[in-house]
Amino acid sequence: DQAFHLFLYSPETLRSLLQGIGLETIAIHNSVPSRGPLNPANPWMSRLKWRIGAAAFWSCAELLFKVTGGRVVWAPSFELIARRREGLS
Repeated sequence: DQAFHLFLYSPETLRSLLQGIGLETIAIHNSVPSRGPLNPANPWMSRLKWRIGAAAFWSCAELLFKVTGGRVVWAPSFELIARRREGLS
């Protein structure tokens, strides 16, 4: 999926927003990049370039995530896992 987002939220902001609606954050991680462009001109070469670039970028994003103790999520997208807080119906 190739999404271009207008807003970027920090992990702490996302935790705060989720807490405000009664959810507890379990995990926030960098998401693995997609498999390639949606409509490539040259499918084979385009996919190869995409995978090499995505792997390099994702590796840097993961390193930054670990170095900052999970405070910086830098990938194009992320995975957020949350659940309803106990005591809420």
